[in-house]
Amino acid sequence: MADREVNILTGLHIWVNRPCGEEATIAAKLTSLGAKVSAVISTAIEPVSDCSQLDEVLSQVQKFDCVVFTSIQGVRAVESRLITLGKSPQDFHPQRTLAVGPSTAEACRKAFAIPCEIPPEAAGVHVADLVSSRQGYRILLLRGNLAPEDLPNALIEKGAIVTNCVCYNNVDIPRVTLPEDVPDVIAFTSSHSAELLLHQLKIQGRWGWLDDCKIVCIGPKTAQTVRQYGLQPASIAIPHTLGGIVNAITELKERQDAR
Repeated sequence: MADREVNILTGLHIWVNRPCGEEATIAAKLTSLGAKVSAVISTAIEPVSDCSQLDEVLSQVQKFDCVVFTSIQGVRAVESRLITLGKSPQDFHPQRTLAVGPSTAEACRKAFAIPCEIPPEAAGVHVADLVSSRQGYRILLLRGNLAPEDLPNALIEKGAIVTNCVCYNNVDIPRVTLPEDVPDVIAFTSSHSAELLLHQLKIQGRWGWLDDCKIVCIGPKTAQTVRQYGLQPASIAIPHTLGGIVNAITELKERQDAR
């Protein structure tokens, strides 16, 4: 790869809005392309206080026709719980496993050594496209406490019997630590985290920092949240993944340099 390509993002200061502990992958990629990256953490990931439902479904996983992971955090929560229970994660063998996108599927394969299917478009609701309409199809949905209802609703509309199991909690950070430098780009990776950070910019008197800042959103729902604050995203990632965000930022920079 030529130096120009390696350093395509040189000169950009990018804020990456991810849950605590989830920022390293995208930050490393953006840094490798020459950007200055600041992780802005607005939520923390915590285990559920009551594991009784999770323990029950893990002990009966074979009764479900399909298990769905909606995030990497869900994979990690299940893996951690199995270890706590004295079981090997590689003994976790659902009849069928689905994930919302490639990163979650890869985490699933690594943790449990099982095949994992993903929809053509990385978005939660599109997982339902992988499920045929069939009355009584039993699905275990492993997700966080703030996961939207569009996926379970879509599955129920197809006749599935859905068991929702919250296996981790997203906990809002009351006061987000903001970097001291104005960003050139803010990358929002979820609707909820976007709402939290935009609120923090307002209450901390930093709203004006958005005047010359480009906003990149992971998907249309996140973009809709941004617009509700009177802002216009410069780009929406395609595909709706962390890799798609990196591509979107790179394309913005290339267009800027071409002017």
